[in-house]
Amino acid sequence: MTDLHQLPQAIAQIQRQALAQEGEIRYLKATLTTFDREIEGTIAFDPELKNESQRKAKKAELQAEEDYQALSIKLQRAQDGLIELQIESELLRSQLSILKLEMRGAIARLEAEAA
Repeated sequence: MTDLHQLPQAIAQIQRQALAQEGEIRYLKATLTTFDREIEGTIAFDPELKNESQRKAKKAELQAEEDYQALSIKLQRAQDGLIELQIESELLRSQLSILKLEMRGAIARLEAEAA
């Protein structure tokens, strides 16, 4: 278990990493949205696409392209990374709470012995 004095700094570090990860997620989502808008524009102005099923098929085809898929995978990994950081942060907070309770118990025992 980590030292009581080190835990607040460790928690802050994890929170800073989570903030950076959230920024990366926002960037990836915005980029993916841009891709989607470009795809929608391409589909909207394609005179060969006569009905909704053709438009859906073309959209699926464009979203299956390597760049789009790579970005989608990168976004999913970034989201998974954020969840991992949140789990780590919660674990550190729990450890801090346990250590504080143990310290309070030790102080109470010392006070009881002194009385």
